[in-house]
Amino acid sequence: MSNLVDKQCKDTEWWTPESILEPVRRYFRSLGADGIELDPATDVSNPTGAKRIYTGCDQKLERLVGKGGLTKPWEDYTFLNPPYGKVMREWLDKVRMEAERGIVMVVLLPASRWEQGYFQKCVFNDNLLGFCMVRKRVKFEKPDGTVCKSNPYASILYAYNGDFSKFGELDRIGTTVQTQHIRQYAEL
Repeated sequence: MSNLVDKQCKDTEWWTPESILEPVRRYFRSLGADGIELDPATDVSNPTGAKRIYTGCDQKLERLVGKGGLTKPWEDYTFLNPPYGKVMREWLDKVRMEAERGIVMVVLLPASRWEQGYFQKCVFNDNLLGFCMVRKRVKFEKPDGTVCKSNPYASILYAYNGDFSKFGELDRIGTTVQTQHIRQYAEL
């Protein structure tokens, strides 16, 4: 029997490797930023090197009044690798809300949820600029810096509210696709 991370939720925090982060930083720089401005779901060690962070610690401390990056406003040039597991729905709803506010962001998600209604509603919205289907499985890192031995999912980087002509910065890690007309159908 396979041990699927998002089903078992044994580890929901996997650090994004530099092989993904550096192309994202280059994309944000091509838009005029200094790099990643905000990581709303990270650790105090700030593995993404973002200028501002909301940490898991914030989320635990704010549980009675909110959930850190889920309740605080995001800003342009946000990078998100949300915790996988049951809480992912909440993060994707936040992605949708921030995209509708016009926030420029890149979100790293597993490629295995396209059939889910919540995924389609939250991820595929009018503000989705394009996406990059990452070649090979992302080799996430554990907090201690060791590389995770297996990742059961392919990954996709979704970009919102930017400039697709600059999106080529992500071509080095996968195939990029521009989304021009997203149409959603009501549930039957």
